[in-house]
Amino acid sequence: MPCELAARERMLATIFSEAGDAIVLLDPQTLRFEEYNEAVLRMLGYTRAELAHQDLASLQANVGPSGYKIPSPPTPGS
Repeated sequence: MPCELAARERMLATIFSEAGDAIVLLDPQTLRFEEYNEAVLRMLGYTRAELAHQDLASLQANVGPSGYKIPSPPTPGS
């Protein structure tokens, strides 16, 4: 089972890193970029080191950290 899990993690890491579309994982509390692929860096024009010091609010015009709300997930059946 551990070998299967490791193989699956490698496969997902490859998909994530090689995807042509930008993929970002944000910390829901801080809106900081936790993980992102190369497509995000190309799209935004940042280096990996530069983006590591950014959060979503810093990339949004006229929006501060308290001005951006992450929508709640829909409730089942609604």
